[in-house]
Amino acid sequence: MSDNTPAIVTGSGRGIGKQTAILLSKIGLNLVGCSRTQGNFVLGAGWY
Repeated sequence: MSDNTPAIVTGSGRGIGKQTAILLSKIGLNLVGCSRTQGNFVLGAGWY
């Protein structure tokens, strides 16, 4: 997708939410993610 489509992923620090965020970023979406604990949340392109 090249139209800068945004995606909001809750629970993106681990599990299904994290894997969903990784997949969406790989296909080119701009992400906003959140997690209850900062330790589980990884920022930036280091996800994949």
